Parts: sequence; C-alpha cells; structure tokens
Amino acid sequence: MGGRSGQSIGGGGGGSSYSWTTNKSENAKILASIAEKEGYKVEIKAFGAGRNEIAMAANGKIYINKTSKLLSDPEKNMQAQYKSKWLSTDKPEGIIYHEIAHLKFKQRDNFFTNSHRDIAEKVSRYARRNPKEFVSETYAGIKTGKKYSNEVMRLFKQ
Repeated sequence: MGGRSGQSIGGGGGGSSYSWTTNKSENAKILASIAEKEGYKVEIKAFGAGRNEIAMAANGKIYINKTSKLLSDPEKNMQAQYKSKWLSTDKPEGIIYHEIAHLKFKQRDNFFTNSHRDIAEKVSRYARRNPKEFVSETYAGIKTGKKYSNEVMRLFKQ
C-alpha cells in the first residue's frame, strides 16, 4: 500500500479563512458564497421537518438548509464529525466542496471490490458507503488542504 504522496488536484491550503459564527443565516451565506465563487448556482431554503443535513446537490444546483441545527456552530460540528472519522475534513467549507463534487464528477453507484471500500475508509467512514461519497469526500478533503496516498488518489481518479 502506498505512503503519503502529496498529490493534489488543486484547491485550498490548510487553514480556513472564513469567519464562521453562531448565526445560521450568516453561515448559510458564507457557504453559498463559496459555491458561487466556484461557479455554481445556490439556493438557501428550509429542507423541511426532520431534515437536518446542511446542504445537498441536485439538478445542477446546490441547496443549503437554512434551518439545519448544524449551521449554528459549523466549526464545532465539523470538528466532531472529523474526529469521529465520519467526514474527511474538519473545515465547514468542506460541506460545499463535497456537494460540488456530486455535481462535478460522474461516479459509479457501487465499488468493484471490498478492497476499494478499505481504501475509501482511509478518507472517511462516509466515503466507504459508495463511490459517489468517496469521490465527494476525497474532493472535499483535497480542497481543504488534505493530502492522500497514491492508493487513494488512484481510486479517486478512476
């Protein structure tokens, strides 16, 4: 298995340059501005009762859930999810990069082998679910300054 390669596909450095607050509306606007700078259309709206995800991609657009509890402190929430290895990055902007990847890349629905799942788990537990989440999680990590092994990058480029 490959070691650290330092490969990347462009994008952010290490630290976040965004001023996250405890105001959901302000944080939603920050996320929207990131997607818009990347050339994507964004709509900020309520997703409906019982839906707490922060964002989703559909129909060539990124939707941000202005009622998500997670937006009240995105830095704290992302750090907790990163620490538990659920997500690939602790940076709140990773949320938008993850959704951009769903729009930007075509992905298979299923991994070919269990070893692909094992490689994906090196990115995050969420990446292990399927190729779509693997690509999106890897892209979010890369865009927020993470470096991945040759093995992960080979699977990402597939």
